[in-house]
Amino acid sequence: MPVKCLRCGESLKPEMEACPKCGSRDREVAVEDSIKAWEMIEIRQKAEGYHRFKKYSKHGEKISKTGKPARVILVVDKEARRKYHRVEEQNEKGEWVVVHEEDKAL
Repeated sequence: MPVKCLRCGESLKPEMEACPKCGSRDREVAVEDSIKAWEMIEIRQKAEGYHRFKKYSKHGEKISKTGKPARVILVVDKEARRKYHRVEEQNEKGEWVVVHEEDKAL
């Protein structure tokens, strides 16, 4: 975290009590932060004769249980009696690796 003297602009070490150039104790501290928005969309198709939904799908990005960025696709189709679920995690090289994939009958 960069620290400068507020009066003269001299670069300072955080443990310094006073500026060695002008003697001021006033500091200017630059704080940096970043944010990443993760997007997830859920769709429920409802129809008469189906409990809660006929078709449900969820697509998007999240942080996985291991703390890595992940992509998720989940489709539950009661009419076709199928469930498809795929999870990809981003590795250290930035590549997307499939960590879970299932396509099964309900």
